[in-house]
Amino acid sequence: MLKSLPKRSNLPLIRISPSLHQISREGKLIYLPNIGEFLSYIKGATYFITDSFHGTAFAINFNIQFFEILPNTSTGTRNQSILKLTSLEDRIIRDYNDFSIIEKKIDYSSVNKILNKERMKSLSILKLMLSE
Repeated sequence: MLKSLPKRSNLPLIRISPSLHQISREGKLIYLPNIGEFLSYIKGATYFITDSFHGTAFAINFNIQFFEILPNTSTGTRNQSILKLTSLEDRIIRDYNDFSIIEKKIDYSSVNKILNKERMKSLSILKLMLSE
């Protein structure tokens, strides 16, 4: 899928990685960007493909169209948890030859309502803990 996506979308493929083994793969490698660069690549993406929890969380917070590749069920539990919480389980790529997911846009109005509700619950818990 990653090899075909740039051709289908007319967009460049940029890989962000902390390891050099990605250098021989398709696209441009950004090796160990600082946190500001890392976040700017996510925030500026038209489509963001990730297998990391932090990539998923930032894409959701920045309201970016994203796709999730789960590394495996034992390391992807946090990813699955945030996708379930935000009703975005349909963002998981299950068939690497199916590009229809690109056409399915995320409705961030409902996602943001869920996030705001969860933030309010967290703030209430923190306030309660601090008042004790």
